[in-house]
Amino acid sequence: MRLRVRAFAAAAVFSAVLCTQAFAYTDVDSSFWCAKMIESMQNDGVFDGLWSGDTFSPQKEVTRGEFLTLLMKACAKGKTSQLSTADALQVAESERMYIGEAQKEGVFTGITENGAVYADADSVLTREDAAVYIGRFLNATSANKLDFYDSGEISAYAYPYVSALCEKEIITGSGGYFYPTGHITRAQAVSLIYKTSELEQQSNSAQSTSAAVSGLKTIAGVSSTSYRDGSTAVALFSRPLGIEAGSDGIYVADTGNNLIRKISADTVSTVTGTFTQRDYSGQAFGLYNDTVLVKAGFSAPSGISVGSNSYIYIADSKNNVIRVIKNGNVYTYSGTGKAGLKNGGPAETMFNMPMDVACDKNGNLYVADTMNSCIRIIDKNRDTRVFAGIPQHSGFADGTDTSAMFCEPCAVAVGDDGAVYVSDSGNQRIRKIKNGHVTTLAGGGETDADTGYVQAGFADGKGSEARFAFPQGICVGGTAVFVADSKNNAVRKISSDGTVTTIAGTGDAGISDGGVGVLDTPCDVTYKDGVLYIADTMNSAIRQIAVDTH
Repeated sequence: MRLRVRAFAAAAVFSAVLCTQAFAYTDVDSSFWCAKMIESMQNDGVFDGLWSGDTFSPQKEVTRGEFLTLLMKACAKGKTSQLSTADALQVAESERMYIGEAQKEGVFTGITENGAVYADADSVLTREDAAVYIGRFLNATSANKLDFYDSGEISAYAYPYVSALCEKEIITGSGGYFYPTGHITRAQAVSLIYKTSELEQQSNSAQSTSAAVSGLKTIAGVSSTSYRDGSTAVALFSRPLGIEAGSDGIYVADTGNNLIRKISADTVSTVTGTFTQRDYSGQAFGLYNDTVLVKAGFSAPSGISVGSNSYIYIADSKNNVIRVIKNGNVYTYSGTGKAGLKNGGPAETMFNMPMDVACDKNGNLYVADTMNSCIRIIDKNRDTRVFAGIPQHSGFADGTDTSAMFCEPCAVAVGDDGAVYVSDSGNQRIRKIKNGHVTTLAGGGETDADTGYVQAGFADGKGSEARFAFPQGICVGGTAVFVADSKNNAVRKISSDGTVTTIAGTGDAGISDGGVGVLDTPCDVTYKDGVLYIADTMNSAIRQIAVDTH
């Protein structure tokens, strides 16, 4: 069946609107197809400074600057920001700050020519570019196939936005055509933006209702694998594996993008990292280079730790090294880059897929050396040795630090008392290392002879009664330990008496806020000021929930 949609073109959107109220414009009467929309937006002051006078000129083509200004005035509460383009001073004052807000929010990225970015505000806007701006504003993309006769003429960058907005019945074509490069008129622009405003108001109302409900909440990311800085409402991540609370924000290892990002004051920014291309699955190709922040390269960065010196340490897992961010640069803190096992100084140490790092107050750095199945320590002199476990011997055993065994430990955390907590993923257990001894804090089960992993389960309870399914990220908050129980799609809490409870997630994969909510493969957690932040990996989102730390 051919997709039935409302038209960009006036005739296909509405039949005549019956209204007896007079209009301020002499060329628009109550029978015009979008008369009510024009009147509403005029009364709200959206046209002020742009379209004044006695006539509306509904068929006049709209410029890029006019469209972005109308969109931000009608749908973004009229917020403004400084425009930073090479031609900013040539943009009309009535449009400049609104286009700046669109730029800040990632709605408009600018037109790049000869290495410089321009607003090009006076150029006439095409239908597909209008769809892109609205789609970015709403964070709406879709992979569904369009059924226009000219679908093949829609640019690749615009296609997912056009598809999504057709699903939402905001935009369409006329007579089975979309006319992607056709110019958009004032009447069509009003229709699009009016519908977008209505949808945004409905969304804000739903969010306000949701905010009143205690429980899990999405603070950034929209379950879409991509990359975008900007406000938390529009920012995009790709399979984040690590998260860490710092004094100036929440740091995120945006693993699929090979970047380190930061959430601060409702804004997501890139701290360091770069990528040049992506593989067939959309994941950025890894790089490895120490240099200034904007040029540094990572390959599947995972765990993050902020030291007392404010340096940021990163487990750069596929590069098999530990990196550090300090003084505006990225350096290799320890490791040769080759997978293996070797102790010693920073230039000779070898790791094998290190997945997490944790600092203690004395300047030591603990490493979950995952594929070596042991915990390593890098002291303040940057010398590395085995802290616990039998390197390259996977299994389970409590005991002294040299006799205990781990199975692919994925995460480490340090308590205020100096105890080191380990998410022993393959053993489905949470372990504790203190005073040279390794004990099991929670979890248990029998080893599967075929896989070598302990059989996964999902059960709350005390100590060995509890069951986990490949637990990953771990953190300490107060006297409690919190665990990202990845394959159970849940976050668990271990109280000081060893009792395990589920505080977020139902066990099913998905995304939903409120109450315990629904998660999809959460891989890390971090605690700050009564709130637990969660790297909800397969949702490519950052979530939060208020917690009790006793």
